[in-house]
Amino acid sequence: MTTPIPPAAWRAAHSLLALRLPSVVAMAGAAALVTLLGTRLADRCTGLAAGLTFALIPAVQQYAQEGRPYSLVAACVALACWLLVAAVDRPDAGHWVAYSMAVLTGALLNWFSLLVLFAHAVTIALARLPRATALRWAVASSAAVIGTMPLVMAGKAQSAQVA
Repeated sequence: MTTPIPPAAWRAAHSLLALRLPSVVAMAGAAALVTLLGTRLADRCTGLAAGLTFALIPAVQQYAQEGRPYSLVAACVALACWLLVAAVDRPDAGHWVAYSMAVLTGALLNWFSLLVLFAHAVTIALARLPRATALRWAVASSAAVIGTMPLVMAGKAQSAQVA
């Protein structure tokens, strides 16, 4: 004879799953995007190695199982990197808007993710892309930064609470 699971235990397990599942899915998505990016920039084996290496990093595994937004931020940053490559390949407005929205979404989850823009700026400079592409990137990234400014200002106003 089996003992039924008490309702309180069921709710606890269900809420734990509901809390952690988005982080797991987001980090799996980030690993998939790293794989796609590595495949696009090098080859299939390199992409697979990059995705697997990313998934094996202890901090990635830790954040994948926490109910915090860090894995969602990682997914947004990985998506922004992938969209940057797509926008450079096909520089239409749709790719740049999607890139800007990915950066903005990551920044609204954690505005320190805007630091990826410095890496993207260096990448664009070292790749010696056409001036039009660099200007499109500047407009897209500026739109994301401007969209994040209300959050940054609100956070700055509350910094005295933790000082």
